[in-house]
Amino acid sequence: MSWLKEVLPNKNELDEVIICGGTADYLREELDSVFPTTPIVWHGGVEVPQTLNEQWLGNRLADVWALSVYHGIKVRAIGRRGGVGEGESGGVREEKPR
Repeated sequence: MSWLKEVLPNKNELDEVIICGGTADYLREELDSVFPTTPIVWHGGVEVPQTLNEQWLGNRLADVWALSVYHGIKVRAIGRRGGVGEGESGGVREEKPR
């Protein structure tokens, strides 16, 4: 944990710390001791649905799951706007019928 103290700003400069990933759960006690007075937001506040949290491993995929939800929101927003603007492919090529 000493590398955290070297890399992060001084504790009095931090409003909060966001700690994510499955490994964070294993290091929770140590991480709590590094930030005794700084609020910690565990896993970015992401709550994985119970159906994806089989065997209590949801925190190992919380970041990927949250990103997929965010991506879905963005894709739906583009669809509601009527697609991408003229001259933009958006990274997707539509095949024309032959």
